[in-house]
Amino acid sequence: MDHSLQAQELRIENYLRKHGSITTPEARHQLDIVMPAPRIHTLRHKRGLNITTIMVKDRNPGGSVHRFARYVLQKGKYQGGKQ
Repeated sequence: MDHSLQAQELRIENYLRKHGSITTPEARHQLDIVMPAPRIHTLRHKRGLNITTIMVKDRNPGGSVHRFARYVLQKGKYQGGKQ
C-alpha cells in the first residue's frame, strides 16, 4: 500500500465522500493511516474540504473505552472555523 502523504489524503477523502465520516480507529485499521489528524488538517487547509471533528467515546475490540475523533465531511468549503 502506498504510504505517501498524498496517497493517505486521497484514501481519506475518498472514504469521506463515500461514507460521510470516519473515526480515528477506522482510518488506522481500514485505511492503514496511523496518524489521520494531520491528513485531515491538510484536507481542510490546503484542499478546502469542510470536515468537522466530533469527539466520541466507544469501546475498542478489547472492551476498553477510549475517546477519539470522528471526522465528518460537510457541504461547502472549509471556512477556517467560521461555521
